[in-house]
Amino acid sequence: MARVKAARTVDNEGKRGKQSSFIVAALLFMVIALMYVWCHIQITGLKYEIAEEVKCRGHLVERNKQLKVQLETLMSPGRIEKFARITLKMQYPERDQVIVLK
Repeated sequence: MARVKAARTVDNEGKRGKQSSFIVAALLFMVIALMYVWCHIQITGLKYEIAEEVKCRGHLVERNKQLKVQLETLMSPGRIEKFARITLKMQYPERDQVIVLK
């Protein structure tokens, strides 16, 4: 009877060792899997942020082009002359009003 108990004890200890190794391996696998999923989620989030910033940059580049065209239009000599004649009531000087400096 004592031998049977000793054999069972050795058997149970061997099974416990295998079970604890399996539990450690399963926990390690779960930790690695969770880290992989977390990294993948972070990368996906960054991809969405990058896409949004690229889209925003495209809008800003387009707005910059529009503003450059508007600036060129506002600085055109014909527009400035028209503004000076109509709004400011300016006119070209007569020949005798011009003094040439040497």
